Amino acid sequence: MDRRHFLTLSSFAALAPFLSHCAANSSGVVRGAAGSSVLIVGAGIAGLAAARQLADRGVAVTVLEGRDRLGGRIWTSQHWPDVPVDLGASWIHGVQGNPITALADAIAAPRVETSYESALIYDTSGQPLGAKGEAALGDLEDALVAALTAAQDQDGDQSIQAAVDRAFKPAQLSPSRRQQLNFVLNSFIEQEYGSDVAQLSAHWFDAGEEFGGEDALLPQGYGKIIEYLAQDIPIKLNQVVTAIRYDDRRVTVVTNQGEFEADRAIITLPLGVLQSGAVTFSPPLPAPQQEALATLAMGLLNKCCLRFPRRFWTPDYDWLGYISPEKGQWSEWLNLERSSQQPLLLAFSTGQFGQALETWDDETIVADALTVLRRIHGSKIPDPVDYQITRWAQDPFSLGSYSYNPVGTNAKTRKTLAQPVGDRLFLAGEATSPDYFATVHGAYLSGIRAAQGILDP
Repeated sequence: MDRRHFLTLSSFAALAPFLSHCAANSSGVVRGAAGSSVLIVGAGIAGLAAARQLADRGVAVTVLEGRDRLGGRIWTSQHWPDVPVDLGASWIHGVQGNPITALADAIAAPRVETSYESALIYDTSGQPLGAKGEAALGDLEDALVAALTAAQDQDGDQSIQAAVDRAFKPAQLSPSRRQQLNFVLNSFIEQEYGSDVAQLSAHWFDAGEEFGGEDALLPQGYGKIIEYLAQDIPIKLNQVVTAIRYDDRRVTVVTNQGEFEADRAIITLPLGVLQSGAVTFSPPLPAPQQEALATLAMGLLNKCCLRFPRRFWTPDYDWLGYISPEKGQWSEWLNLERSSQQPLLLAFSTGQFGQALETWDDETIVADALTVLRRIHGSKIPDPVDYQITRWAQDPFSLGSYSYNPVGTNAKTRKTLAQPVGDRLFLAGEATSPDYFATVHGAYLSGIRAAQGILDP
């Protein structure tokens, strides 16, 4: 079963001219760009892509970052010195023609491909489903695709949950069949889009495109790509932006440490931060962009990485699935041993369960996860020797993991958000990408697009 079945394949050729840094730095200075200055708010991959593009074309850039590190929602933890762990973005999603693949090639970064087809799924009692159970899940997936296709053929919008209720009548299903349906919804939709199906738009949730090929992990961590893009770029860390003022001549960015001025600014703040009001704009952003901000929503995908003294699970699969009694409760595990060469299991949590976990302490989270692992693998499996846990919704610099399309979104929402404000402010970040939202390559391409708006006004 292909969890990314719902996405649409597309060509990337039209954007190729803007990606010169993927292969080599441009040495030319754009006529009229020399002497101009640009402030870039945020040192995630969108901000660094824009900075790299501008700096390589002779524009004076300064990147302001609120954190004490680079990368934003790309976060390669060095908590374990022998094993880098990506606690934010993990994959190059679709390696064929992906600009992140080109960046990885440029630095000869090793990659390990994973496949959603390589999955072993356990039932609620902890037993492998077997061929019959897998076929039953496949039937549910096919029925779900049909229900969502019918919903997208309608004129009005509704939540995925509403479409599912109409098609499946979950209250009339047996408990085991309802648990299977919840597993399919969580694994194939909620884990992918970072939100509960009750919030996701049935019409627009998958209104993006994808690159072909498998997904690939970066064993050395996504941070290597961040380091590559950041070379020789002036970056100021611990600059918490509180206000952005602009007129028809200049932009002023106010931080906790002072004020910075430039001719233009590229704003790559995550959607959650823009929605929170933590950064004020003077004058306010135009009404259409404010409406787009209010329409979109910030999703959540948390990680719990457990390090064990030895492997006790089968090494033959990338994914271990569990049909939990409660939707999404430790339903999805990634076997990281193949990419890390260490006995690591990585669990993902989203939707209501992901939100609930943020209120639990670490010990409770680990104990609850072990309850499921011991139901599957037996009571004698060892305790983990260490763990790493994220709480992205509580991170003040992101307030979530990535954006999604809730009910009320339409084809113009993200395009509207991405519009320049006069010729002074340019917004970038995955939330501004109509085609590749919620992905690293979407964020990267948005930075290229914002830079291009300054280079070729």
